[in-house]
Amino acid sequence: MSVHRFELRRESSHAMYQQLADHLADQIRTGRYKPFDRLPTELELSEEFRVSRITVRQAIGRLLAQSLVVRKQGKGTFVAGPAVRHDLQGRKGIIEELRSQGVDPQTKLLEFGSVEPTEQIRRRLGEAGALVRIRRLYSVNGAPFAVTTTHLPAEVGRLSWETVEAHPVYDILEKFLGIAIGRVDLGVRAEAAGPDLARLLKTRSRAPLLVFDRVSRCTAGVPREHTLYWSRSENYEFSLRTVGPLSINSSLRRAG
Repeated sequence: MSVHRFELRRESSHAMYQQLADHLADQIRTGRYKPFDRLPTELELSEEFRVSRITVRQAIGRLLAQSLVVRKQGKGTFVAGPAVRHDLQGRKGIIEELRSQGVDPQTKLLEFGSVEPTEQIRRRLGEAGALVRIRRLYSVNGAPFAVTTTHLPAEVGRLSWETVEAHPVYDILEKFLGIAIGRVDLGVRAEAAGPDLARLLKTRSRAPLLVFDRVSRCTAGVPREHTLYWSRSENYEFSLRTVGPLSINSSLRRAG
């Protein structure tokens, strides 16, 4: 992709690399370069703007410092993916969080069917029988963003593949099962990507992932949904509002 014709001003009081960095940042913010797009190489930018590769490298360094781009070894420099700001006190699902921040994700349904859950899932949901498992891949501009595995009541199994594919989890619970969510318990931890997740998220094996572990309860307090959500760590940031002081140390719990 070629940038719009833009002339660097050598007589400007601003350094050449700063002018180039500002121009490229503007191209990113206005959508000329979209999330996950690859920027031209150092050589291409050097020839385009008639500056040295050192100047280009300094400009890219500014973009890296602003978290507008990321470098991938052996592949080049790419526009950073959207960092989803997740309100830990809210009840929005993934799609709702992304759309509320101006990102339109693509969703691929990977799995939908009845399964015998693991003992751990049984304990989380308090179910003795079969459950329905739904697995999805979320992408932005064709680049994988997150993978989810959800377990729901067996009644969801009567829905069609097309219906499940078209509706977020909370829509399925509320619209088709009449289950209103009264409380959500959410845990967050770090995890190394296994081979399957690394393949789906197009990252290296053992790369750091953020894992959201969510249990949603109906208004009667009964667990009705469990979701594990894996995201590349650079895609997320958190927000939390409290009334009065917040003690971090007292809230920490050792995993394991």
